Amino acid sequence: MAQILSNFYLLAGRYNKEKQQVDCNDQGALFSTAQVDVDLSLTLRSHVDPQQLNQLLPVDLAAVDGPTHPILAVQINRFLCGGLAIAACVSHRVVDTASFSLFFTAWATTAHTTGKLLIQPYFDHRSSYFPAENLPPHDDGPHENIITERYIFDNKAIKKLCQRLTSFLVIAAEDTAADAEGENFLALASRIRHATVQGVRDCARVLRDKEFGQKLLVDNFLNANKKAKTDDCKMIWLADFSKFGDYELDFGFGKSDWISLPTPTMVLELKDHIMMLNNISNDGIEAWVFLQESDMQFFRQDKEILLLSASNLSVFSRI
Repeated sequence: MAQILSNFYLLAGRYNKEKQQVDCNDQGALFSTAQVDVDLSLTLRSHVDPQQLNQLLPVDLAAVDGPTHPILAVQINRFLCGGLAIAACVSHRVVDTASFSLFFTAWATTAHTTGKLLIQPYFDHRSSYFPAENLPPHDDGPHENIITERYIFDNKAIKKLCQRLTSFLVIAAEDTAADAEGENFLALASRIRHATVQGVRDCARVLRDKEFGQKLLVDNFLNANKKAKTDDCKMIWLADFSKFGDYELDFGFGKSDWISLPTPTMVLELKDHIMMLNNISNDGIEAWVFLQESDMQFFRQDKEILLLSASNLSVFSRI
């Protein structure tokens, strides 16, 4: 990791909360090891409690804004059986999930090329696509009891969902074709295609038009976040992390059996979020659901969820 950190030098700096920028002072990332007095296989084969995973983390999840808090912290957890668990924390003020995955890919690749760095990060110093000016202070509101649960959708469940979607589209096509005043289904499909193409063009424009990028990404996000805090709106944030290929990474001692997420705490909340990870065979989805306790009670009782998924199973279980 030390060999690639000089290229990912932002991760070796410290975040300045007042200036909303990274001080590249080369204070370094935090790297630690820990001994876990149980077998890893026992942990993976038992009922997984997401709350217990935080015990493997190198730092508290809220330790991100202090002048001495590292932007990147990694801990190697060694189990009695010889198994390993790599736990990593990074400041989301500086790094997003795609960038974090790129760092891990570079780390794993370098481990197999005798220290040769094949993936070079690129930091554009000429302009800022996401300027810090005029951003409001981060406020999560009052602390609440957030429940975390894993819902596992195997390949059979995914196929059922696809079949239901296909049936829905066929019914929609028949209904719209029969409705002379309604929008034709083919016209609707054309509109969706146009919106998709326009979205790709907008992404390209973001890289050359700072003002447009600010409006499209930053302002729209802030407006959505503001609306989500009103009483007449219930917004669930959905993030898909299933396409990063993290199960293919090998740091020199084999590929991972399981990739997971930490869970929110009373200090650092993450509510009304659903994050999707792929499974080891890349044919299913693990949905990590973070909801308030009152909302989770309704979510658990949803008939479709109960029919198609299982919650908090062991890693090696099959539905």
